[in-house]
Amino acid sequence: MQKNILVVEDSKSINNIIFNILDEQNYNIFQAYSLDEANKILEKNDIDYLMLDINLPDGNGYELIKKLEHSKIKIFVLTTENDKQFRELIFQKGIIDFLEKDDTFSYKIKKLPQMIEQLENNKLDTILIVDDSFIIQEQLKDIFENRYYKVRVASNTSEALEILQKEDISLLILDVVLKGEDGVEFLKNNKNEIIDKMQIPAIILSGNITPDLTHKAIKAGAVDVILKPYVVEELILKVDLWIDYKRKTNKLIKLNQNLQEQVNIKVKKNRQKDILLFQQNRFAQMGRMMEMIIHQWKQPLSAITTTANSLKLKAALNKIDTETVKNSIDKILQYSKHMNEIIDSFRDFFKVNKQKQDTTFKELLDKSLNIIEP
Repeated sequence: MQKNILVVEDSKSINNIIFNILDEQNYNIFQAYSLDEANKILEKNDIDYLMLDINLPDGNGYELIKKLEHSKIKIFVLTTENDKQFRELIFQKGIIDFLEKDDTFSYKIKKLPQMIEQLENNKLDTILIVDDSFIIQEQLKDIFENRYYKVRVASNTSEALEILQKEDISLLILDVVLKGEDGVEFLKNNKNEIIDKMQIPAIILSGNITPDLTHKAIKAGAVDVILKPYVVEELILKVDLWIDYKRKTNKLIKLNQNLQEQVNIKVKKNRQKDILLFQQNRFAQMGRMMEMIIHQWKQPLSAITTTANSLKLKAALNKIDTETVKNSIDKILQYSKHMNEIIDSFRDFFKVNKQKQDTTFKELLDKSLNIIEP
């Protein structure tokens, strides 16, 4: 679905630069150069993202931020100000990012489509907040749901563990001090499941950060320790960073799985080709062997036929006697035995499921020579 973006910037050159960059990504762009124009556009259109300059000819952009605080519109602030208190204030009002008009402003603007795409991707990720303070739960929930994240909350480690086992969690935010529980100890005791197996990044929140606590938290598997009361901008940056890291890790895992599947398919196809070639070669060998059997049978068959015809002729001339019959029958039996030996030799040669047994080179050579002796 195409996104509607409103650019509110009194500098026409900057406004047009932002318009051109976003227009290349097929967004639907509206342009305003004052608060009045912005309000008129907002009244008539369903806006998804707002690029807002703070200093406008007819007022301060902060007025619009307060007005839209509880709306679904995501706001990027454009300003020359670098006041930390002001930044924290507008972050608490739910803005998405703060873009300073400095030497890197052009680079930041070019990154806007990527930032919007990342925000849209946040809808696929869930953050679990484990804190026994309802106020902290609601504050963090508001901050991250504003950035399109799905948020789950737990007041104790039992609730947290139940959620972790049932749902796909992208990031864990865990308070150190819970009612009668230690967040770091919980992470340490479940490190194998949460960190190693599920590969969920964990951020620790604490009202008092010491080197000892940081050491224990990192050793338990945490990726960061953040001081309470937290700076909203810092917390957002770190959460976005670690969720992006998890996304890339998951993509890499899926890529490796896909590559392994492709390798397995290729190996299977090659094996099938090998089996087919082996079978074709086997059939070719069998064809040649059949020719050899036919060739070798011709001589004994001819001898049997000749002996039988000789007996028939002598019987017709009344010159047959017992000795002649006996000799002729012995010859026929000998020829038949030879033909049977030929069949046995070839049958042994083509036996698929042969059992291993001791033999000698002489036996193997004798069998091979017997086949071709005639």
